[in-house]
Amino acid sequence: MKKYAIVAALFTLLLSACSTDFDIAADYEETLVVYGLLDASQDTQYIRVSRGFISADRSALEVALEPDSIYYLADQLAVTIERESDGAVFTFTEDRSIAKDTGVFGVAPHLVYALPQKLEANDAFRLRIENTVTGKIVTSYTSMVDSFRLTQPSDVQAFEFTTSLVSKFPNGLPQNIEVTFTAPVDGKVYDVAVRFYYRQWEGAVVGPGDTMFVEYLFEKGLVSTSLAGANPNPGGQPVIARYFGQDLLSYIASELSANPNITREPLQLPLEYVYYAGGQDLYDMIRTSQGGSGITALEAKPIYSNIEGGYGVFSSRFSKTRPNVGINTPSKDSLACGQLTRALNFNVDVPISCN
Repeated sequence: MKKYAIVAALFTLLLSACSTDFDIAADYEETLVVYGLLDASQDTQYIRVSRGFISADRSALEVALEPDSIYYLADQLAVTIERESDGAVFTFTEDRSIAKDTGVFGVAPHLVYALPQKLEANDAFRLRIENTVTGKIVTSYTSMVDSFRLTQPSDVQAFEFTTSLVSKFPNGLPQNIEVTFTAPVDGKVYDVAVRFYYRQWEGAVVGPGDTMFVEYLFEKGLVSTSLAGANPNPGGQPVIARYFGQDLLSYIASELSANPNITREPLQLPLEYVYYAGGQDLYDMIRTSQGGSGITALEAKPIYSNIEGGYGVFSSRFSKTRPNVGINTPSKDSLACGQLTRALNFNVDVPISCN
């Protein structure tokens, strides 16, 4: 959506800079912009629908801040999906309860369309959105990404992400940490993150403290090399994600502030891995947005869309987690005493003397 706003702003700027003989406000054509990812691992599905806009006398970035300019009126859209296997139709309802992050578009009210329904992973769905006032209809289709098997790490493994004892690694270099899983049916592109959970006290260390976490997204847009030509993907191929432990420590240091009045300690099993598998259309959108980049690419990038009659993407994903993964003693030493995080006041459950 942010990219669409930038495109609109640039388009307005180009029109104002050129000498033309036509009225840019004439011959209005309604444009629906749709973003939806069905997720069989979740109990509720969400679709965002907004409208494209252009103003003859105001910048696109200014108009984007006004909810009335980017959202449709209440009850104006009928948003449904039809299940391919039996023709069952499910209706989305308006939801203004979800907070939106800051950005180009207006924050409140943030309108999405919600369906409190768990969907089948081995099915497909056809999207239909109708503007009940103008009769405009857009459609799309997606098959559902299925569940998948997690292989590494196990839930009994203690990982090492230390900055110390580098000499023990081959060639004096630290080894990366591998996170592996099997590709799901109809999965094509993957994000993998690790969450580090800790407790925090401000002032006296009394009671259980506040449980918090930092999430480090270390793989984004990952595609298994064995899936390069697979469409559709039958599933079962191995996917490997990697990161360096030092990078996690560095990220923790960047996200937390050093404060002598704050004491922290990692949970006994502090790591949780989060896996996101996306479908073919989501992969195509990412590939299109990344294509043609570089100083020699003078042509404009195409805007990917699989929405018939509109713009945007309608696809699916599946997410899984591997919670309660431990860390070993050298990692605790680095967390408490290492140069990256020693100022964050981490207490650990092993005898350590920071020199």
